[in-house]
Order: sequence, then C-alpha cells, then structure tokens
Amino acid sequence: MGEAYGSTRRQSRWDPHVDINHDGSIDIYDLALLSKNNTKNLKETSKTVEQNVFLAEGTSTIISVDPEITLVDLIGNNFSIDVNITNANETWAFEFKLGWNASILNITKITNGTFLSQGGEVYCPNNTHYDEGWIMFGCTLLEPATSQLGNGILATINFTTLNEGYTSLHLNDTKLLNNDTLDNYTHETNNGSVFVDQTPPVVTILSPENGKTYSISSVGLIFTVNEVNKQNLWTAYSLDDETNVTSGNTTLFDLSDGTHTITVYARDIVGNEGSDSVDFSVEPCKPNGETCTSGAECCSHACWFGTCSSGYNGGGGGGGAAGASSA
Repeated sequence: MGEAYGSTRRQSRWDPHVDINHDGSIDIYDLALLSKNNTKNLKETSKTVEQNVFLAEGTSTIISVDPEITLVDLIGNNFSIDVNITNANETWAFEFKLGWNASILNITKITNGTFLSQGGEVYCPNNTHYDEGWIMFGCTLLEPATSQLGNGILATINFTTLNEGYTSLHLNDTKLLNNDTLDNYTHETNNGSVFVDQTPPVVTILSPENGKTYSISSVGLIFTVNEVNKQNLWTAYSLDDETNVTSGNTTLFDLSDGTHTITVYARDIVGNEGSDSVDFSVEPCKPNGETCTSGAECCSHACWFGTCSSGYNGGGGGGGAAGASSA
C-alpha cells in the first residue's frame, strides 16, 4: 500500500487490488477502508491516548500552514512549517497535497504530527516529488483507535532554501475523513508563503543630485530601489540627520539656505537594509540690483554687466547680457 500510494491505474508498479474503492487511485480513502478492516500489515507509529474535546457550534474546520509567512535571510538555511488543523470534527484520516516553487525550496523531511496519534496507532505513507515541488501526505488511524477532533498538528515539514525569491506553500486536494462513513467532510484551507532574501535593497537617489546647488526652496526627492522581494518594502528618508520620515518619492519643501544631506533608507520584508546619501545646496537667486558674476551666480532675471537686472536699460552703449546662472 505504501509503495503504491498516489499511483493510478495508468501506472503499473502497484497491485490494483489495493485500490479498495475501485476509483483508479491509491489514496487516503483506500488507506482508511483498509485500516478499518485489516491492520496487521500497516506500520505502528504511536500508542493510544484518549482525548476529549468538544467543538462550539458554527465553527469551521480549517487546514492551514503555520506560520502563514516564513522569512529566511540566507540561502542554504533550514526551516520547518506545520500543517495544522483547527476545529476538526471526529476525524479518522486526513490527506493533503502541498506545493511550492522547487527552484527556491527543497523539502528534506516530513513527519507525522500529533493530532491523529493521540487517538491510537497511525499509518502515514507519502508521495514526494522533490524536483517538481510537491508532496502528497496522508495518515489514517488503525483499529482499535479513537477518532480525533479539535485542534492539532497534522504534519511537520522541513525545507532548505536554494535561491532568493518568493514562493507560496499551497494546500490543495485536502481530505478529512469522518469516523462513521469515511466521507470527506467540509473544511477550509489557509496557504502559507516563504520569502528568501539575503541581499540588502540597493537604493539610488536620482534627485536631488549630489553636489548640485538649487535656487529654489522646494526640491523633488526621487529614488529607486532594486530589491528581489518588493512586498512590504519599507522606505524612508532623513534630512540632515533628523528623524526618519516614512515616504516614497516626494517633494522636500521649505528648504533653508545652505548645504543639506539627504539619506534614503530601504528595508525589505526579511529585514535587510540598504541606503544612499547625497549632499546638495540651496542658494536663492539674487534680486535685481545686486552685483553678480556672469555664469557663476544666479539672478532672479539675468546678470547684465555685473548687475542683476530684468533687462538692458539702453544706457552706455552696446553690450551683451550674460545669462542667469540657476539650477
């Protein structure tokens, strides 16, 4: 039975007689039917423990990945997740299929949880497709045993990280078989997700430009962030070492005259941080009538013959106008 688990009639490696209910698949239905009638060839994994739990009316049974979000900050790290059950009815057997991105994660181990084991001996085959990124796992109680209800852990699954990126841990083809008829009773599923990220965000400030002098007191703050996982990316800026202001691209208003330093920070969902800083100056243009050096200073209009003016007044013969120096 264990070797044939998950096969179909199109695969000839198993004896078709183990397809107890004759539906073309070797799955949890066959395991449960067999466990109710003949258990001498199925593996013993735990001892009987009685459990008494009473469910509140109106509650939904849920199979879920716990934790819902897993954050890993290094390629090659190992971690584990649980597949939990909440508000279970009287359950004799379960089965689930869990999928993930095989280029990001590799499964290393799956272990039966404590939920069914509290009711007696259990048998748990599995059908693992490492390269394809999915596993089918199921367990059934063996007679004599006590069906289980309430909350608990169905399985614990260990992974190792292969590459940076995001993958969901997607539950599907889930089955919960009740004790009386071995029918699949109604339940919900909650998937999980994994973020693998060991690289800090790369921040690049495009405006203000480093070393530039601006003649106005409002300057646009424009930056980019190169980041693998942009979900829940946090960005903020600090002007002249003041308190961080959480923000994206924005405008810096009411800048005082003089030199300023702007630093932009970014933190990804895993906690890696990156930053970039530039220095710039604010120097207002000179009003009309002030002396000026053409090409070196900003006038509100233009620098004419060493004086800021709105235009040549015609006195003193010909002469050219030097354009205003402004940013």
